[in-house]
Amino acid sequence: MNKKRNIIIGLIVCVLLMTVVFFVFNHGKSNEQVVTEYFELLKKKDYKQMYQMLDQKTVYTPTQKYFIEKHKEIYDVINPSNIQVKVIDEKDNVQKELLSTESEYHDFADIISEQVMVSSHDGIEVPMSLVYKKGIKKNSDNEVFIFVYGAYGESLSPFFSPIFLDWAAQGGILAFPHVRGGGEKGKEWHEQGMKNLKYNSWKDLIACTEALIDMNLTKEGLISLYTNSAGGVTAAMAVNERPDLYSSFIAEVPRLNPFGLESSNTASSTSYLEYGTVKDSAEYVGLIKMDPYLNIKPNTNYPATLIMPSYNDDRIPLWDNGKYIAKLQKYNTANTAILMDIDYDSGHETFGDYNETIRLYSKIFSFAKSNMKN
Repeated sequence: MNKKRNIIIGLIVCVLLMTVVFFVFNHGKSNEQVVTEYFELLKKKDYKQMYQMLDQKTVYTPTQKYFIEKHKEIYDVINPSNIQVKVIDEKDNVQKELLSTESEYHDFADIISEQVMVSSHDGIEVPMSLVYKKGIKKNSDNEVFIFVYGAYGESLSPFFSPIFLDWAAQGGILAFPHVRGGGEKGKEWHEQGMKNLKYNSWKDLIACTEALIDMNLTKEGLISLYTNSAGGVTAAMAVNERPDLYSSFIAEVPRLNPFGLESSNTASSTSYLEYGTVKDSAEYVGLIKMDPYLNIKPNTNYPATLIMPSYNDDRIPLWDNGKYIAKLQKYNTANTAILMDIDYDSGHETFGDYNETIRLYSKIFSFAKSNMKN
């Protein structure tokens, strides 16, 4: 009896599911046909037919909006659902009328960005993004804040942050070197900055820093270097090789001793896939050469340094940063602050509320600003 009842219930559920699937797919199909037809007209630049198809009070359904967003590389005017839009005017011009208004930030109205190409140590062209206030004077007196990463094939993509932009609004320059090890130029760009080729990452950074000076945008003593996580190898090795270039070095939950992480029990024990393994003789040598902790030089003037590890970091153990700071304090001969600020609440790049984020970047930018040497 129970078996018969279960079969009947199963059949009812199957019928209901088939009904839902039929409705969803047929509803979506009609919408997809509408949008697909519009895209075909757009490709052919048949604007008159497009205008007839979409009148001045077209309202896109959520499903149509999905397909428009899916193909936004073809159709760049994304129309929010339930908003009346006029897409093509009578003169065959694409319009953006009656769309949601764009947010305006008057405090940053004069901020502009540009990308420059820098020749690295081996002649490879490295892109670097610059953000600064319009009309800035190229007199080498500008304070620069560099943000670099360069690892795991991750691209340093554009982002909007009033906290960062305030540096530019006050007359400083934000610089973002897209060094090898990242993904800005594809897979090969990543591979040229990993394992035994990791040196390309910090040499690209050094080249970009020197380029800022050569362009008469700044000078030694006015350049602060910031990074986080895996970017610690790139940034700290650049500081090891050219400590004279930077007024301060700031790193949040950075990797500073990759040579020792393979034997740890954290999530970063698999970092050998990016940096190499001690079990391979060639990669073993590469690990030693890229390790910031192992390459700190005695009797050297190092810039002011602020390392900010997290006690609950599940990727980089606290001893990684602690060893680095202790050795740097011992070998540094300059009268500069060498500090470690431990976060006992957060994990690896995990923040609390917005106020916590503000407090974090207040430390970062105030440390950078206070160590500028005019």
